[in-house]
Amino acid sequence: MIALLAMAWAGVPEESNLSATSVGAQFWQSSALAGTGKSQDVDILLGQRLRWTLKQTEAMAIRFRTDARFTLGPGDQPFLERHRVRQLGASLITRSFTLDVGRNPIQQGGPRLVDGLQFVAHTSSRLDIGAWGGLAPDLFTTLPRARYGGGPIIAYAASRLQASVVGEFLIGGGSLDRAGVLAQGRISAARTLEVSGRLDLDLASIDGLHLQDSQVYARWSPGDTTNVDLFWDAFSSYRYRNTENLDPDIQRFALRLRPNDLRLDAVLQDCLEPKVAQAVGTNLRLRPERGDTGLQAGLKGRYRFGGKEDFQLVGQAEPKCGFDDINTFVRVNPMVGLAGLPIAGTMDLSIDANYYVIDGKTQYDAGFILFWEPSDQGTFAFDTSYRLLINPYDAAKNPGGYDAPGHYVDVFVDLVIPNADFMLGTGLNVVSEPGVLVDDLGVGAFARVTKYLRGKTQVK
Repeated sequence: MIALLAMAWAGVPEESNLSATSVGAQFWQSSALAGTGKSQDVDILLGQRLRWTLKQTEAMAIRFRTDARFTLGPGDQPFLERHRVRQLGASLITRSFTLDVGRNPIQQGGPRLVDGLQFVAHTSSRLDIGAWGGLAPDLFTTLPRARYGGGPIIAYAASRLQASVVGEFLIGGGSLDRAGVLAQGRISAARTLEVSGRLDLDLASIDGLHLQDSQVYARWSPGDTTNVDLFWDAFSSYRYRNTENLDPDIQRFALRLRPNDLRLDAVLQDCLEPKVAQAVGTNLRLRPERGDTGLQAGLKGRYRFGGKEDFQLVGQAEPKCGFDDINTFVRVNPMVGLAGLPIAGTMDLSIDANYYVIDGKTQYDAGFILFWEPSDQGTFAFDTSYRLLINPYDAAKNPGGYDAPGHYVDVFVDLVIPNADFMLGTGLNVVSEPGVLVDDLGVGAFARVTKYLRGKTQVK
């Protein structure tokens, strides 16, 4: 092991060159929005990820990195509806240090970004010590902000133990915006047990000393086909947005589209709350080994509580930003089915159900999920599901409920052409929600093509 570490430390590690350019479009139509004057919406989606080595020697490497997404609305004002540029910078990497210039995620800093500099010294094969400084953009929109900041970076990494601490000191508008610290850690025991956690704490801010975010996550894997997860989340800033924990009845189409549709994360940092909401949950998953046919089963449980009472401005009836993500809910989601069925290729078929209690209102859904790969090469995949939605109307307790069962259907088709480094992804979604107050029929669709360029690094 010592010899292997010495060999790894002897030179600058190589990194494969990769460019991924995505172009797509999405379409929404909802009868419930007809009264707003815009029942349809069409957006163009653009994305670019780049990891390219400009120069590589045994002693150093210069690498350029880009990670950007844009949503354009033809005929809308503004034309550039939403955008996110999480990285646009260069790195100088040597045996003894790494220097990042431009916009980059802060190393070991979670979702934090900096428009400026980072310097990290590799004091040993396990310990890094450094600092960052510059302007801190908005965490969600990534818009530039006149907030000057900096802080230390300390990170330790061994085979079964990783830990890091990042400091954050920000000044905006001539006064202290935030002084905080992020601590993260992970420990594992062989391959069966892993525990990770984070603590994101504001030591000083306009809201005083308070918790921004924290999580403890444990995974037990008694075998290669079984996972048991337990977690506890406490969050107020939504820096670490987990869609399933925020939206109790989110459906598969929204989850599939989320990496590309920036509207699902279009939350301004100024709309955030210091009040902490909490969530506890569990995931149990049983699945046969890849290539085998057998039983698959799962159980998800979620309980979220706290935080709702502080999500409105004084004197205003509407929540900040016009929505209310914070609610109390219970969700139980069992699933059972068969995986790896040798039917015209490989097919997975499962049935599942959801039981929700959202702010004291009970609703249900149940349905099936079918996933089919006709080729062992994984070049084509067909994924569809149907759900029956039951959300009983009650004039006093649930005026937004349905007077009849609702329906939800989605279809996803993915095509990969390995020889051309090309991928096509499409999706269609139809939802019928026969509400008493609003009878909605909604249709959504997206198509996205991604072209990959790969190259080998030339070591000089």
